[in-house]
Amino acid sequence: FEAGTFDSGGDIDLELYGDPDGDNVYEIMRDATTTGDDEYLNYTTTHSGLFFLRVFAYDGISNPYEIRMTR
Repeated sequence: FEAGTFDSGGDIDLELYGDPDGDNVYEIMRDATTTGDDEYLNYTTTHSGLFFLRVFAYDGISNPYEIRMTR
């Protein structure tokens, strides 16, 4: 899983959540929280199932952004 090349109007961060032990409790598998306006996240999964990507503005302000994902 790769998600990257964010371009936004301010500082955004992202977190990838997964459930590696299958107990329906999702935890952060990887995060990208630099101080810039772009982020890159790369994660090699060791389990199947659903994953969630949370994108949020560090400063709480709504920022437009673009996500490019590959697998």
